[in-house]
Amino acid sequence: MADETDVLEGCTLAPGASDSPFEEQVENRHGGLLWSCNLAVRRELYFRLGGFDADFTEAAGEDMEFAWRLQHAGVRIRFVPDAVVHHPPRRIALVGLWKRMFMIRWMALYRAKTGQIRSLPGTVSHECLDLLRITSHLATRFEPGSWRRQTFHVVQRWITFPIVLPYFLYWTERFRHAGASPEPSATKP
Repeated sequence: MADETDVLEGCTLAPGASDSPFEEQVENRHGGLLWSCNLAVRRELYFRLGGFDADFTEAAGEDMEFAWRLQHAGVRIRFVPDAVVHHPPRRIALVGLWKRMFMIRWMALYRAKTGQIRSLPGTVSHECLDLLRITSHLATRFEPGSWRRQTFHVVQRWITFPIVLPYFLYWTERFRHAGASPEPSATKP
């Protein structure tokens, strides 16, 4: 990183990916996501920011929260498209889809950590608008290689919305009352 760049983000591809809802794919072709599967951070910056937040006890949201801190730290970030990581797709069973749906609690923690937590009515309206937005994107931004997978996930979200929303609200309130702050709880050396 001789050019004084603080963070290098590479391209992540999912070779052999199919248009199946029973496949988990990780791709970042254009940058801006700052996922840890293809990211280099100056050591001193990583420790100054507190590393990954240990409050995320599962792999779900800790990348986004760390990326948020990187983006708000005023650091120099550069996308390097030639730094490619192949992240093979993983098959998921129906039970795995159900489990992933309930990992939405980590989105509530992410929002609490980044100061984006809303009142209960605000959270309900935001989630309803988000569901309408992704449905609109599905209808207006046709992607030939992923329409089956995307359609399945949007339909699944509509069907499970009455169950998932109260669960999400519970975790939103729990994290709000726990006083989740923008500071990570990761131990600093």
